[in-house]
Amino acid sequence: MALDLLQSLQRWGQGAKLRSLALPTISVALLDTSLPSVRLLQQYIREQVFLEVKLNSGDIWQARLLWQDPDCLCLKTPQEETVILWRAALVSLRPLL
Repeated sequence: MALDLLQSLQRWGQGAKLRSLALPTISVALLDTSLPSVRLLQQYIREQVFLEVKLNSGDIWQARLLWQDPDCLCLKTPQEETVILWRAALVSLRPLL
């Protein structure tokens, strides 16, 4: 029975061009955890450190860092607002003691 199935598949494939089933590659930016700045921010996330965040607009935020990815940081303000900032908008971060 298995031999009949194999022969059927071989006949079906004769003269037919098989298409590649390869999927297109997707580029994914990864967070480089070998960088000291990334590791320090991860520490701030684990320890829920309250930060002063200065933006290139001149605004200053005080918040905790919830997460980071290659493009953005997510902050939680004392008023429980969630704010997502592009890394390009940041001037500095410093812990508040």
